[in-house]
Amino acid sequence: VASDQALLLATRYLHVPGFEGPCRVRYELPRGWRAHHPSGARRLAENAWEYRSFPALLDTPVVAGAFESRVRAAGAVRFHFLFLDRAVGFERRADAFCDEVMKGAEEARAVFGAYPFEDYTFILSCSPKASWGLEHATSTTCGLGPEVFVDEQAWFDGVRVCVHELFHAWNGCRLRPAPVGRPDLLAGAFPDALWVTEGFTRYYELLLCARAGLMPLEAFFGNVVNYHRQLTALPAYR
Repeated sequence: VASDQALLLATRYLHVPGFEGPCRVRYELPRGWRAHHPSGARRLAENAWEYRSFPALLDTPVVAGAFESRVRAAGAVRFHFLFLDRAVGFERRADAFCDEVMKGAEEARAVFGAYPFEDYTFILSCSPKASWGLEHATSTTCGLGPEVFVDEQAWFDGVRVCVHELFHAWNGCRLRPAPVGRPDLLAGAFPDALWVTEGFTRYYELLLCARAGLMPLEAFFGNVVNYHRQLTALPAYR
């Protein structure tokens, strides 16, 4: 929460063990603040929503206050790009960044045949403190870094993390290994099955970027080989 904006996450809310829902939340905002709410919940009134379960509430970040948005459409599905802040080159390249991410999004849709949501929200920050990259069923928070619009490697890394988190909308949020589907909200859960949700998604983030023309094939194979080398150098790989 800042003086002019807030990113609201239910992980900060009081959790009642054993309570599954449905549950309702009314967001009380300062005068003049607007809010953006991802899809996946039922709107009851202005700034009031019903979630089918407490885990569904945990999976829904809400942005309120000051932010800039861009909208793209792929058929009937709308993609919202919410920028919480700006970086050098924003005015010149923000729209092009959204267009690049959409190329990867369309390649992801081609893999599965359809988008699994009514609309999707990218919550983006250029702050060096925002080292984010967290998937949700209908949204994601991604940290792009302060050089995303002026450095080509930072640009590609930003596009790639967006494509990675979007792919989780299928792999991890809907196609889910059984241990991942039963999280322990009190003690935490780090099941071995995360190699399926993260490992497969890392491969596809590279593959989709190559198919979309965002990286050359040589770079795709180089990334896959180096990623494998990096993993096998770690003792935990065994």
